[in-house]
Amino acid sequence: MANDDFGYRYLAATRLLRSIALIYLTIAMPLYLVALHVSIVYIGLVVLAVMSFNLFVTFSLGMLGDRAGYRYALIISEIISFSGITVLAFSTSIYVIILGIILSGVTGSGGALRGSMSAGLTAYVANNWKEDKERASRLAGIFVVGAIGSVIGSMLLYFNAPIRLQFGILGAYRVTFMLASALLLVSIILLLRVKDSPRPKKTTRIMKMESLKYTLRVMASNAVTGMGIGLAIPLMPLWFTLSFHLSTSSLSYIFIGYYAVAGIGSYVARRISHRVNLVNMGSATRVVNGLFLIAMAFSPIPLMAALFYELYAFTSALGVPSRSAINIKGINQEDYGTASTLQGLAISTSQFTGGLSGLALEYALPLPPLVGGILQSLGGVVYKKLMDRKQQ
Repeated sequence: MANDDFGYRYLAATRLLRSIALIYLTIAMPLYLVALHVSIVYIGLVVLAVMSFNLFVTFSLGMLGDRAGYRYALIISEIISFSGITVLAFSTSIYVIILGIILSGVTGSGGALRGSMSAGLTAYVANNWKEDKERASRLAGIFVVGAIGSVIGSMLLYFNAPIRLQFGILGAYRVTFMLASALLLVSIILLLRVKDSPRPKKTTRIMKMESLKYTLRVMASNAVTGMGIGLAIPLMPLWFTLSFHLSTSSLSYIFIGYYAVAGIGSYVARRISHRVNLVNMGSATRVVNGLFLIAMAFSPIPLMAALFYELYAFTSALGVPSRSAINIKGINQEDYGTASTLQGLAISTSQFTGGLSGLALEYALPLPPLVGGILQSLGGVVYKKLMDRKQQ
């Protein structure tokens, strides 16, 4: 391993394993709760509880990372997810199951790169690689590997059907949760090999004023986008199921394609990250993402809705590395963990609209992707306005 790798290959391997585990859980969670006879409205409230817990954990780990090292934030985040999934694998109590979902951080079908992300990742990359486009390239490489894991995780949903023949509906979910738990255990072991480059000593209780001002600009854009994501995305497996009456196997094909296309988007992002304006890329992909969600809302057949969803995956994966690099650009090095955490908290807090997604589905099936798409496109416009180079 090269001396400047900081355990990059080990980190990439953990993103593969994490994506397999969490993407399966992401898709399966609402379906598992339905199998347990939990109402759609209450599933939305579970999503809200998960997001609330994530706010606390993410902020705490961001502060820890600035002081102790970002590798520790990565490791602790993985341990918490592992604990939650292990609870899911062995519990039959609905209350304990919901606790496991909260600990695992599973909120339904998240973004195209959700499985790759965890508290401390952006700060870790920012601390170890100093140049903006190198950071974007490194993140894109991680997301390519994560997307491969996401495809494998989606395939587990397909194999859920034959496992049911042996273990029953609920038993099949628990068997695959056991597999997910084992994968995260290996991921934790690999993270112990990841290294941190030296960081400046933390001199403030929270962050420097220069970092705060830049962070507030990022947070403003993330808040608008997050409201759209919260409405449209968390219960997407249920949206497809209710809108088109799809079987579990058919649903698995959609998500296998979704994450495969996301991998292509990450690969393209890595190839072009050194040649594009990162702000324009981050803004344009958010705008287009919203348009694809709006198109989904009016799709009359599942094939058309799935096509727009795959395109959404491509543009989402294309834009995330650019935004991640730009979002940390104006942050003082000693504040990477706290700042990236606050930026994520803005989008997570605004995703509390996910608690309304169940009600929106009950009221009108096209409503979540329609309103969510409008807000996400607006978030792209706000991002361009706030993050343009002329203002930096």
